[in-house]
Amino acid sequence: MTFQNESFDLFITQDVFEHVMEPEKAFKEIERVLKPGGAHVFTIPWHHTLPKTLQRARNNKDGIEYMEEPIYHGILLM
Repeated sequence: MTFQNESFDLFITQDVFEHVMEPEKAFKEIERVLKPGGAHVFTIPWHHTLPKTLQRARNNKDGIEYMEEPIYHGILLM
């Protein structure tokens, strides 16, 4: 990100991290731009019908490799 270090008190991401191929790098960047004592508030989809989390895609030398069928996670009302 092009933001200065310690620029934000709060960083919000909603249903983003399941699309990030290298989440560790993204979390480190968010940590870098948060002010001391700042917070990262995020949501990720949770599918109660799945027994475990599955990696559905990954980057390889030829591009994106799809390992599982995609699951749509629009707005879920419970």
